Amino acid sequence: MQRTIFYLFILCLLLSCRKRDTPHPIPPEGNDKTSKLDAYGKALVKVEAAINELDYIALKVLSNLNGYPNGSQCLACADVTTGLTPEGHRKITLSFHPSKTCTDKYIRQGQLVLDYNEANGALMIQLNNYMVNGVKVAGNYNFGYSNARKVRNLVITNGTLKKEGSWFINFDAYRDIVWKAGEQTPDDDLDNVLEVQDAYYHLSIQDLGLMSVDVNAMNPLVLKWSCYGESQYLPVSGITLNKTPEGKFSRINYGDGHCNNYPISEY
Repeated sequence: MQRTIFYLFILCLLLSCRKRDTPHPIPPEGNDKTSKLDAYGKALVKVEAAINELDYIALKVLSNLNGYPNGSQCLACADVTTGLTPEGHRKITLSFHPSKTCTDKYIRQGQLVLDYNEANGALMIQLNNYMVNGVKVAGNYNFGYSNARKVRNLVITNGTLKKEGSWFINFDAYRDIVWKAGEQTPDDDLDNVLEVQDAYYHLSIQDLGLMSVDVNAMNPLVLKWSCYGESQYLPVSGITLNKTPEGKFSRINYGDGHCNNYPISEY
């Protein structure tokens, strides 16, 4: 009997020590710049960042076409190939190598093919097996101009973000984008400031369903290229109005213009 009690005592000590040695639970994914967002907000900022990243790359190349000749590199991770399309448009192909880390610390693979009509400024981006940090990005991205070329328009159809075995988001989008600063200095990326003054998105989110999103000129999304390293291609201010099919509304507030803002879900 005494031996049994002794063994039970030792077992209790072991269990007590094991409990004290158990590490704290690992914080769930999103304990960063998305930690103050609900599930719908986290999906939307993934889409927003992907769109802004492609817009950034496209503008970076087109604002300095002569700076990216055939055989050069873009973002220190993509080989540049130039030529003409059958229609006579400029064709710029960026071939990314997953073994190379880009200057923004992202790892990309696949290709971006830019079809640029210099006569009217229209741009189409074709994505060939394009991936960013393990997320596949797909869709049709078409840029144009309106209002006497004062407003850049972006239409996205069949957009997809997909992390294999984890999650996916399908989306369509329309955006009106206006230069606020930096357009006259194409050699200086860091002074670029743009506003998304009118936009809407339609998202289909795995395990969540549908979501519609609106942006208006009263609270435009402000994009500062000098902040992209810290904001991870997210706006630094502006508000989106989000609606689910059940009629529930929320907003995402991107902040007050500082690079270190966190987007926040508001109700």
